[in-house]
Amino acid sequence: MNTAVSRGDMMPDMRGAVGEDDLDAAVAGALVGARTPSSTDDARTWLARAEPHGVHLLLADRWLASSDATLLALRPELLDRIRGAAVVDAVRADECRRVCTALSAAGVRAAVLKGEALAHGVYRESYLRPRTDTDILIDRDSRAAVSDVLIDQGYSADVETSGSLVSSQSHFSRLDRSGLRHAWDVHWRVSNVHAVADVVTLDRIAASGTRPAPLAGVFAPAAVDALLLACVHRIAHHHDAPDLIWLYDIHLIAEAMSPFDATAFVRSARELGVWTMCARSLARARERLGTTLPAAIDAALAETPPEVVEASEAGWREVDVLRGNLRALSTWPDRARLLREHLFPPPAFIASKYRLRSRAALPWAYLHRIVTGAPKWFRRHGAV
Repeated sequence: MNTAVSRGDMMPDMRGAVGEDDLDAAVAGALVGARTPSSTDDARTWLARAEPHGVHLLLADRWLASSDATLLALRPELLDRIRGAAVVDAVRADECRRVCTALSAAGVRAAVLKGEALAHGVYRESYLRPRTDTDILIDRDSRAAVSDVLIDQGYSADVETSGSLVSSQSHFSRLDRSGLRHAWDVHWRVSNVHAVADVVTLDRIAASGTRPAPLAGVFAPAAVDALLLACVHRIAHHHDAPDLIWLYDIHLIAEAMSPFDATAFVRSARELGVWTMCARSLARARERLGTTLPAAIDAALAETPPEVVEASEAGWREVDVLRGNLRALSTWPDRARLLREHLFPPPAFIASKYRLRSRAALPWAYLHRIVTGAPKWFRRHGAV
């Protein structure tokens, strides 16, 4: 019964067994130069732990610049990692430019979001920010035009659930001649979580954003909107997951922010009703990475009650997300439609999921999906 999830967000949940938090703390400290492994075995353990967090390339890059004897011994394998990532990144960058150029030629207004935008904005080298897809935000009325462009560029649309309330995105992918998979996550709202779906709009990004040359002229969010998206996304979509790559995004954006932008960020977060999410994300980045926050943000965080920024020990459930979405909708017909879209997605999606050969089997497939999927809505995730 779940809606489609962006491939770029399909990173493992890092909550886990006893001792893992200490290892995560070591990796986080190493990322900012506060911790150094005492042996090559420790270094390899930290690097292995960094990979599912998405920060292994950042760690390799930092260690390559170190004169520590323990890390010098790892130099050949660290170089291999960086070189391999740089090659893949160059291929992905060419593909991104090709598609963005085609979108611009078709008159489509679009903004690149999240990993792709940050890779070309706040990271020293784009290959240091791993991503497996490209997220773009478009005007709702441009959906058909974007689909036509991507299909013309060799992409296939994924078969997935849809509905005007259950999902605000669609997915496209293709394999290139080398076997590398390229994927695009096309949004017409920044989130499927209704309370924050319009926290940053395409009009807002177009008014204040940039047009990075590597992205062939499409928009990218300015610092204020980039930080809003980074802070809200890890709470609304990932339920405060401790993945270090998202915290490092916040770390880089916040530390590079001007005093003017920091003041504008706090004001925007409060006006948009997302300061609680932002405060939690910023506090987590400061806790893990020692982020030096601009004065305006630091002052706002100091005024925030401690319980707002503390992690929940109960974890989260799908039914809680649904309840929040129902509350965010203003009319009962919309609430009923959201429930209907969850329970009864398009027949083409069900037929593909269950590999049905006859439409006569659809009622049984719907019933099976509802009955077997119901327990998942009440299962707790990420409890500590």
